[in-house]
Amino acid sequence: MENVFLSDRWFEPCLSPAAIHCRILELAHELSLAYQDKPCLAVPVLQGAFLFASDLLRECTFLPDIHFIRVSSYGAGMTSKGTLAWLLELPPSLEGKHVLLIEDIVDTGLTIAQVREVCEARNAASVKVAALLFKSGSFQGGQPPEYVGFDIPNDFVVGYGLDYAGLGRNLKGIYRVVDEEPRS
Repeated sequence: MENVFLSDRWFEPCLSPAAIHCRILELAHELSLAYQDKPCLAVPVLQGAFLFASDLLRECTFLPDIHFIRVSSYGAGMTSKGTLAWLLELPPSLEGKHVLLIEDIVDTGLTIAQVREVCEARNAASVKVAALLFKSGSFQGGQPPEYVGFDIPNDFVVGYGLDYAGLGRNLKGIYRVVDEEPRS
């Protein structure tokens, strides 16, 4: 893996495709044991989690119903704006479903906390989170993800579904920002 330039910043390798694949296999095994006999609704959070969710769910042995949601708190920047915009909604009732929210990254935890609250208000039997990346040093309380691929430092990262201003989602590995200041 080599450094990549996206828009106006350089990014260096952080997690290789092989490391990601190995961890996904481990997570899929854990999830398969936990959800084998439960009516599960897997809810990938678009846009970032689409690659992770696809690879993860294909490795699981249970058969979930799958429903995508899309929320946004970042816009085009590198930090969360703190407000959540629902662009693709949850079903109105989650009665009796064990909801598995699938996230690309949990940093402050504010976005996923709001999504959890909505699931609980819609009578989900349980709500758990599987996150590829978790920034435990940035987490601001509440319930951390139950299933974590990698705990990473508070670096801005791209690749494997995560983007910088719409770029880099298709990178096979995860990359961290090298230069914090944009280049013109």
